[in-house]
Parts: sequence; C-alpha cells; structure tokens
Amino acid sequence: FINAKGEVAIEPRFDKIEDFDANGLAKVEENGKVAYINTQGEYALYPVGVSGLFKIDRDERTDYLDKEQKVIFSVETLCDIRVLKNAEGKIVWPKEGVVCPEAD
Repeated sequence: FINAKGEVAIEPRFDKIEDFDANGLAKVEENGKVAYINTQGEYALYPVGVSGLFKIDRDERTDYLDKEQKVIFSVETLCDIRVLKNAEGKIVWPKEGVVCPEAD
C-alpha cells in the first residue's frame, strides 16, 4: 500500500490482502492464516480456533467477532469474576449473574 505522498505505507508481507473497509480494516492472509490489519499495517483482529471467528482485545474486555466484524460475544472481568456477554451486552455466564459488593 502506498500513501498519498507516494511512500510505502504498509510493507508487502502478506500473501493476500483485500481493500480497507469503512472501519479502516483490511482482511489479509499471511502464511495461511487470515486476520485483519489497520491502516498502519498492524494486526487489529486475530483469528481464533473456530473458523470465521476473530478476537480483538480492548482495554476492558475481549470481543469475538464474525467475518462481518459484528460482535458475537464478549469476555470481561466484573468484580474479579470473568463473565461472558452476548452481542447485546447481557451477561449469559455465569447464569446467576454478578453482584458486586458495594464500595465503602
């Protein structure tokens, strides 16, 4: 990829690469593995063991996305307990939910 100044913006290291989408991500293949990179050429979405599922680590949680980059579920820590949230942000595990103690 070349930037507007005619300089190499992303070194040619990928076996396959698609155009950047509206979110600023491009699907790439490198050594047989599919991932998504940002406009700086850094990996933004990483594939996981399930075909077509990608993860992205955010400050407070990890989101798992489908190939259309829609959140399928998220994992985060609330009150020192790991929780699984569905795409709507509802806690689905643990089934009893999480009750945080009140701060003093």
